[in-house]
Amino acid sequence: MLAARVFHHLDEAGEALAEWRRVLRPGGRLVTADSDAATTVIEGVDPAAATAVAAWRASMLPGGPVVAHLAARLAEAGFGSVSVESHLLEVGSLDRADGVMGLADWGEPAGAVGALGPDAARRWRGWVEGAVAAGRLRFRYRYEVGSAVAV
Repeated sequence: MLAARVFHHLDEAGEALAEWRRVLRPGGRLVTADSDAATTVIEGVDPAAATAVAAWRASMLPGGPVVAHLAARLAEAGFGSVSVESHLLEVGSLDRADGVMGLADWGEPAGAVGALGPDAARRWRGWVEGAVAAGRLRFRYRYEVGSAVAV
């Protein structure tokens, strides 16, 4: 079973792991790959705004705590032969950071209360675009790739 970019979105991520363990026959393998939003770092923009935006983004992904402790949570769900590799994703291109994740809109997402107050939210996109133009935007986080066997 493959679950890519799923856990961090789930309100009940721990329960999903337990259910996937239940439906896999013994010896069945679960492979997962998810971002650990709690590790997000945004550099090249206003540091206080970057910290607030990164924290807000992590708070919007309810399954994040499962991803942050993936090996332990897989074992708790009854999987064996647990293996988790951590990979750093780092981008400096707004095309990649914005196209994949919407970075420039995180200050004040459409229809949502964002990370920043109204004044800073209006400036966020400009800060991000300015950092790209100056070659100093760095957006990074850890990606956790896990593999486990139903026992």
